[in-house]
Amino acid sequence: MQLDCENVKELSLKWDDRTYSFAKDGEKWILELPFTTAVNYVQICVDRQEVLLPELPIGHGYGRLYNYIELPDEKKLAEIRDIPHGTLTHEFYKSEIFNNWERFIVYLPPCVPSAGLPVLYLQHGFGESEISWTTTGKANIILDNLIEMGK
Repeated sequence: MQLDCENVKELSLKWDDRTYSFAKDGEKWILELPFTTAVNYVQICVDRQEVLLPELPIGHGYGRLYNYIELPDEKKLAEIRDIPHGTLTHEFYKSEIFNNWERFIVYLPPCVPSAGLPVLYLQHGFGESEISWTTTGKANIILDNLIEMGK
């Protein structure tokens, strides 16, 4: 990872309860990424202050906004391809438990009617939101590719 930061004294990355320091090489700050998983929530610290970098994707995890870094998908299932794509529809329902309106997202496959396709229900975990599966997780793109592959 390489970032340009003028007038910065210290630059670090927090990931998985650890802090990794960038090394300064002239005017560049360099860090060899410490992870191998596909999606990694990270917190960038500039002079010990946590910041969100607009240059990196921003997602919602652990109950707050985070930058995240994606590594290439070896199977390329999360890669957008020139194939028919499904549609995401944002809907609402009244929760009897919380007596509040809740949001959910429906993925409609590109093939209509979708008879014969199984239904997959995804529920976000602690600190996530309903958009996590389709933003950070790219579930809709993965489903498009799996459908196109006949899987």
